[in-house]
Amino acid sequence: MKKLSLLLGGIILSTAVMAQKPTEGNPFSIEGQMGLTAGLGGGTNLQFAAPALRLRYFVIPEFAVRLTVGFNNNKRTINAEELIDGTGESGKYEFKNSMTNIGIGGEYHFKGTERLSPYVGLDIQFGMGAAKETGSNADYIAGNAVYVLDHNEKYTAKASMFGVNLVAGTDFYFAQNFYLGLELGLGFQSTTLKDATRETTVAAAVPVVQVTPGVKESSFANNFIGNFRLGWRF
Repeated sequence: MKKLSLLLGGIILSTAVMAQKPTEGNPFSIEGQMGLTAGLGGGTNLQFAAPALRLRYFVIPEFAVRLTVGFNNNKRTINAEELIDGTGESGKYEFKNSMTNIGIGGEYHFKGTERLSPYVGLDIQFGMGAAKETGSNADYIAGNAVYVLDHNEKYTAKASMFGVNLVAGTDFYFAQNFYLGLELGLGFQSTTLKDATRETTVAAAVPVVQVTPGVKESSFANNFIGNFRLGWRF
């Protein structure tokens, strides 16, 4: 058992030591990222914090164009019971959030070492999403769904984002064509929250519509873009 462990350790160590950056015959790379964030605040505090995918194409060994795409969709349903023991009627209140982020840009790689490939780059970023709430025989009060007969609600808030981001990062090739990466960013972001509407209907009465005016926010700050990246060059 001890000999087997030493053998496996030797193989892993030799692979790491001998790993080097790919040659010109591997112009594409695809990677997964953790930590790409782009927050949007609104009626239900819509936020994006999910893994993203990035595809790069090396036009020349030193320069690559890149496309980054991130999706986040989540849904939460709270049941509302008329009676505590659950024997009566029931309703539900549902939350849905969705966000799509797209980044298009390029990066220039410096000489580095056999395993490290440092670079700088620029991204143009776009984002779009929506927050929705739906109540059926239920109202949402003090953080919980409460059963209310013939009480129905629909809430919609849409948002969009535009940004320009300067980045600096590095790829570390721990095995042939496989790398870990870290990237830092400094950029401008503008977020537009469109008018949010809430339509409430009680029994057969005419629906009551409330409109929350939209707002536009902008910021310029440093940020982490893909705190942890794992990629494959092919």
